[in-house]
Amino acid sequence: MIFKLPKTRWRPVYVLLPVVMLIGCQPSVRRTQTPSARHNIKNLLVIPFSDMYRLYGENVTIRSPLGGRIFTTGRTKDGADRFLTDRLNLILGRYKGVHLIPPGQAEGVFAQLLSQSEKEFPELEMILKMGQMLDADAVLVGYVYRFRTREGTSYAVESPASVAFDMDLVGIKDRRVIWSGRFDETQQPLTEDLFQIKKFFKRKGRWISAWDMADFGLEEVLRTFPVQ
Repeated sequence: MIFKLPKTRWRPVYVLLPVVMLIGCQPSVRRTQTPSARHNIKNLLVIPFSDMYRLYGENVTIRSPLGGRIFTTGRTKDGADRFLTDRLNLILGRYKGVHLIPPGQAEGVFAQLLSQSEKEFPELEMILKMGQMLDADAVLVGYVYRFRTREGTSYAVESPASVAFDMDLVGIKDRRVIWSGRFDETQQPLTEDLFQIKKFFKRKGRWISAWDMADFGLEEVLRTFPVQ
């Protein structure tokens, strides 16, 4: 199903004013993670984020390929998928006892699987095959649905940052998704949701960029990641 956004002739400018216009996030912000049960994962394969806007276009309601969560696509900044992938690998690189399989090996295996088969594998089956061929204990897959940059300054914006992505961890032996995380936020004045005041102070009372929002989202979602 595709939803059309109404056209407008003007755009409001949101200005940061002390107390009255504190910054937070709108009530519709969604961050969910599955329970953080521990798993014995020593070799982890991270597949680069897929840009769903490039695949499906804008304002299209779709399901996450593995987790089945509902997202509405929005425009994504060029390089957003690479940024998320690089930041994700950087964070996971801090985890002790976990070996990240080099991305180049995954690309080689992916090309090999495509050349060996005339049929198109379902998403989960392809992930499992890649994990098995690279001797991975689990494969982490990410999808970005929206990555809209802030238009304006740190204290006054015409359009705030908006980011949506999710990740799924597939256990090779389990042959299923063993962990999931979701982040979906559009920054709005704190007056929309006073419960976000802690985040307001953490962000120094500013309208943040999409890059900062994505970085924050990764750190937050990975708090429940079953490997630390």
